[in-house]
Amino acid sequence: MRQQLLRGAPLSSALLALLGALLLAGAAWGLDDHPASASGAKEQAGLQDLCRSPKVVGRCRASIPRWWYNVTAQACHSFLYGGCGGNYNNFLTRKDCLKACNGVKENSANEAPARRDGAHEPSPSAPRKQNPEEFPGNDFDYEEYCTAKAVTGPCRAAFPRWYFDSEKNTCVHFIYGGCRGNKNSYMNLEDCMRKCFGKRTHKASHPAMSHSTKAVALAVLLAVMAAVLLGAMVIIFIKIARKHRASAFNTVWSPIDDKEYLVKSAYTL
Repeated sequence: MRQQLLRGAPLSSALLALLGALLLAGAAWGLDDHPASASGAKEQAGLQDLCRSPKVVGRCRASIPRWWYNVTAQACHSFLYGGCGGNYNNFLTRKDCLKACNGVKENSANEAPARRDGAHEPSPSAPRKQNPEEFPGNDFDYEEYCTAKAVTGPCRAAFPRWYFDSEKNTCVHFIYGGCRGNKNSYMNLEDCMRKCFGKRTHKASHPAMSHSTKAVALAVLLAVMAAVLLGAMVIIFIKIARKHRASAFNTVWSPIDDKEYLVKSAYTL
């Protein structure tokens, strides 16, 4: 029996290794189910538009030292910010300015010009105040404006903002640092609720549903594979046990033993 078990051990180990590999591959597939290439390209394009925006001092009369990127000179310059009505091209330090915009050039002939509506921004480097009529038709992206997580940003200012928490279906207050935020950032609670509350659509919820369906399908597939491999292992062990039982029976009741028993019985009679 020991020899039979030793023969079956490598096969069992191989089956277990295969099962483990399938489980690890399935887990890796589930974790990598969130491609980020498209969002990265979109963020890069938005960053270039940010850096091509003109310097905007703003309508207020404060004198806050800031930095802006001059796309013509391809360099960062200091300026005095008035304190309100700025745009995205507004950085706390020269280092932040270079990190965000270094290397950005002017638009070529076949590129669309950068938006120049920065003078109406509510605060420096903050997402613009949303107008409910600003995104007619399919231009409004619910995920981008209402499901994105709140982003404070790396800068150290303290601007009160509101973001829409899609899980709680309400707007929540947070502090914005002043740079590198996202579009789910509103000046007040009313703008936030008017923009996002009750606007969830089938299109917005479809990615989450799709991911959930994929996760369930993956779990079912792995369970079936595990059941098949375990069943194969059980069958192999049963065959090994049967072979051992047959071998043991043949060893105890050999033809020679039968002959000796008959001879002894004849002498006794």
